[in-house]
Amino acid sequence: MPGVFISYRRSDSRADAGRLYDRLTEHFGRDKVFRDIEDLAVGQDFTQEIQHSLEQCDALLVLIGSNWIQGLEGSGGIDDSADWVRREILLAFEKGVPVYPVLIENAQMPSSVDLPDDIKGLANLHASRIVDRTYRDDIQRLIQQIEKSAAKRSRQAGSETTENLFPICRGGRWGYMSHDGILVIEPKFKVAYSFSEGLGQVRQGDNWGYIDGEGEFVIGPKYEWGAPFEGGQALVEMDGLWTAIDQQGHELLPSRYMSLFFQEGLYLAEEMGGRHLFLNRNGQVVLEPDVDEIQLFNEGRAAFKLNNYWGFIDRNGEEIVEAQYLTVGIFSEGLASVNDYNLCGFIDRYGRMAIEPSFEYAFEFHEGLAMASMNLIDGPQGFIDKKGRWVIQPEFEELDSFQGGRAGFQEGGRWGLLDREGRVVIKPRFDELGLGGFEEGLLSVQAGEKWGYIDTDGNMIIPLQFDYTWGFRNGLAEVELNGRRGYIDKLGQYVWSPTR
Repeated sequence: MPGVFISYRRSDSRADAGRLYDRLTEHFGRDKVFRDIEDLAVGQDFTQEIQHSLEQCDALLVLIGSNWIQGLEGSGGIDDSADWVRREILLAFEKGVPVYPVLIENAQMPSSVDLPDDIKGLANLHASRIVDRTYRDDIQRLIQQIEKSAAKRSRQAGSETTENLFPICRGGRWGYMSHDGILVIEPKFKVAYSFSEGLGQVRQGDNWGYIDGEGEFVIGPKYEWGAPFEGGQALVEMDGLWTAIDQQGHELLPSRYMSLFFQEGLYLAEEMGGRHLFLNRNGQVVLEPDVDEIQLFNEGRAAFKLNNYWGFIDRNGEEIVEAQYLTVGIFSEGLASVNDYNLCGFIDRYGRMAIEPSFEYAFEFHEGLAMASMNLIDGPQGFIDKKGRWVIQPEFEELDSFQGGRAGFQEGGRWGLLDREGRVVIKPRFDELGLGGFEEGLLSVQAGEKWGYIDTDGNMIIPLQFDYTWGFRNGLAEVELNGRRGYIDKLGQYVWSPTR
């Protein structure tokens, strides 16, 4: 439950603060709302208690009436460095506590010129307003805003606590270890995946659920599948149908769907009859495109198919690019590939042709460059820039997209690496390159039957010795050897010796 601190000036909004305090304690509980006159016992150090209370809070409400800036006559008001309202706001800024200006009746938000330098940021914050005529509704909106902010802070705190927990397998069951290889959650699950936003996906029996950093179920195992949490929500499958849940396991959508995806803040859902809908995070239908096919939004544009041709709509459902292309790619770095009469070019987000169709095929842009070819059937590949110019000539058997200034290329069935100028950084000598590219400065590579890790200059940092490898995360990488899994650090030393 969120903690709330009410900051007010007694000469300005004492009665309003009391009324607000009563309403907030009714909702959150008396131990979750702080107001100096109510919560300070005789003899308590005012400065220390204010600081202690703020550290436990998820919101500082700054009540602003018509007399908020100047305060009592002769007091100096907000310009006084000893002013307690000013000190409360400053302390909240320093502690990272969200600050919510609350305007009382017709009071106006102070401008930056009215505020001292150390709290000028207050002028940039969105303010709520409480008026007597709509008091109950105003307070309810304020409570919802506080709870939403508290949930976000909780997710961030949980993520910071659990981001250094790594799934391990021992005795055929899965648990979690700490970053230094200490067992934190006993192996008791059938499968366990990495934590996301403070919750870990685990399988118990045939069903999936979500646990906290103590290994306790927050959302019980009742799903046929559960995806990682993203932005406070996760996609889950129940009885062959899909929905979305919050971090308490509450369903967010009004129905369950044949298929469900989430991207750029919108759900793309398929109903039982095959109709596709876009829903917002509150479960409200925002778009019902009357098309043959629809794809997810990328950079605010979604590709649609109508009468065998493709175009794009924006988030309002407006047709930005009419259905006219044989095929289209997704928008990436402001451009999308389009196939116009069997040649590929690129359009911008408003449908204007940015690169004239002149390629047999082309992929999306990464780090300012896109793979392209002049010959569709096993033709040589190269890279173009956003003006359609060849930066790296089409002379390679196969290429990977650029990641971290390096791109994989294949020659004679072996893989090497290029830089952005097309210079060979690593000669082709590997059978496979890791799918994730360079992660934390290292790339997993395979030669023969074994995997190891190289740096961006091609130096073998961790010798070829593993049966399979994964990318580095927070300084550790999962590796497999003889059917057992363990974790190594960037020196190749085991933090968790392989087990199964």
